[in-house]
Amino acid sequence: MKTENLDWLTGIWNESGIQEKIAEKMQGGGSLFLCDIDRFHRINDQFGHLEGDECLKQVAQTLGYMIRNGDVLGRIGGDEFVIFMPGCRDSETAQRIGRRIEERF
Repeated sequence: MKTENLDWLTGIWNESGIQEKIAEKMQGGGSLFLCDIDRFHRINDQFGHLEGDECLKQVAQTLGYMIRNGDVLGRIGGDEFVIFMPGCRDSETAQRIGRRIEERF
């Protein structure tokens, strides 16, 4: 794992790292989830950037607990995260996973 491919704040893959990992695992297809924290700027505005950073770390940690071994998690910018689940090609399964993630937050 190259440290230049890790997000400095959360320790998960950064944008270039996640692109590389998805390209490696994309052969058999899968599901891609984009996760954006709604109204995140309010946290920074109301509580400050240190609390906003802590929130981002907690989101990354929670998403990390929710994915399977072999899935890929990254932060692609600000409050945007991406999950690639190789082999998850069934739309019903992908929708169920997406709902589970949404309900968790």
